[in-house]
Amino acid sequence: MGKISTKELLRRYAKGERNFKGVNLNGANLSGAYLKGIDLSDAYLKGVNLSNANLEGADLFRTYLEDANLEGANLSKAYLADTNFKNANLQNANFDSAVFYNTNLTGAKLKGANLHKHKVKI
Repeated sequence: MGKISTKELLRRYAKGERNFKGVNLNGANLSGAYLKGIDLSDAYLKGVNLSNANLEGADLFRTYLEDANLEGANLSKAYLADTNFKNANLQNANFDSAVFYNTNLTGAKLKGANLHKHKVKI
């Protein structure tokens, strides 16, 4: 999909689009955004600010979120296979019933994160 602006993503999401596979939002500020059910698989989101965003049920398959800020984000029921959270801030994030498989959490800050009923796919 390539690079798009934060404003464009939010505009298209508001109109009902959910497929943003492969999008490049490097460094974008989506703090507090409502993005329930969004498909950000294969997306490049290095350094993005998704603090307090609602990503419930999001598809983050192979999403690159290195150095991202997801503090307080809702990632319940999210699909996180092959997701890269290296050095990401995941403090107080909600991962209730999220699916983890081959997820990179190296250096991630997880203090206060809710991992209740998360699933590890084998």
